[in-house]
Amino acid sequence: MNRIVITMDGGLIQHICSDRPADIQVIIVDFDVQGTEEKTVRVNFSDGASEEALVSIYPVEVGDTWLDTAQVLATAEGGLSGE
Repeated sequence: MNRIVITMDGGLIQHICSDRPADIQVIIVDFDVQGTEEKTVRVNFSDGASEEALVSIYPVEVGDTWLDTAQVLATAEGGLSGE
């Protein structure tokens, strides 16, 4: 199973890493576009509705380059408190 760790700080994605990043592409769709000057796209939903969004493709790093992915995953599997 490929596992992905996404770190956020201040509501912004800081890093995306995985234990096996070779075949993973991460696409972030952000519907918080009010006041943005960046180019948005219209995203269609299965119910026929649509909404403007910012769409970004992020690279996936090998976790061990900056974060002990195995430790993070073990903690998550044990519960958020690490118990």
